Amino acid sequence: MNECIERLEVNISLCDLILVCLWLKVLSVTYVRGGTAFNIIPPFVEFGGTLRSLTTEGLYQLQKRLKEVVKQQAAVHSCNAFIDLKEEEHPPYPATVNDDSLHLLVERVGKSLLGPKNVGEAKKVMAGEDFAFYQQLIPGVMLSIGIRNEEKGSIHSPHSPYFFLDEDVLPIGAALYTNLAETYLNEHQHFNRVGKSLLGPENVKVAEKLLSGDDFAFYQELIPGAMIQIGIRNEKGSYTT
Repeated sequence: MNECIERLEVNISLCDLILVCLWLKVLSVTYVRGGTAFNIIPPFVEFGGTLRSLTTEGLYQLQKRLKEVVKQQAAVHSCNAFIDLKEEEHPPYPATVNDDSLHLLVERVGKSLLGPKNVGEAKKVMAGEDFAFYQQLIPGVMLSIGIRNEEKGSIHSPHSPYFFLDEDVLPIGAALYTNLAETYLNEHQHFNRVGKSLLGPENVKVAEKLLSGDDFAFYQELIPGAMIQIGIRNEKGSYTT
């Protein structure tokens, strides 16, 4: 490594140089380390931070441009620059992008269950989420359930040391996820397809219609639902009704 004898000024506002499209990309320099005394030129300086983008493509563009700018700026000052993006230790997080059809499902079921005024689109944030890796394999949708309750002190974000969970929202979350799963399965006829896949086509069929009363019908007046039966007839055993 060449010894740097000139002071190197780093412009943290790198986004001004790399805004090649309308998607927002952000570089945050969160630490700088170098030197041991004010009158000694350090042999090296290290700085690090995070890269964030609203799209996976934007993140890759930011990584590429970061390497170009840092290495070229170092060369101008007769220095060498080494960049470690920790890709072997931590794969870069892709953007969390909700599936359009599942987004509409959450919106529709949420408004039906909780009321139109209590469901809305959240602002886009540049946070890394493991859920994005699932979305690369199968369609998915990420949603949040509001827990703010000023009377109980539930007013801080999850990353705050003062975070407090208002557990009164847990039944709401359980009801929402149950309705989402049930509605999705009903609309996509998963009972029929999954049943045939699991038990065999010859063991799944539509039952005869009966004039019988069932409490489940009250649920079906509120949300879409499907009632299924599992056969237990066994002439060799005791179940012969």
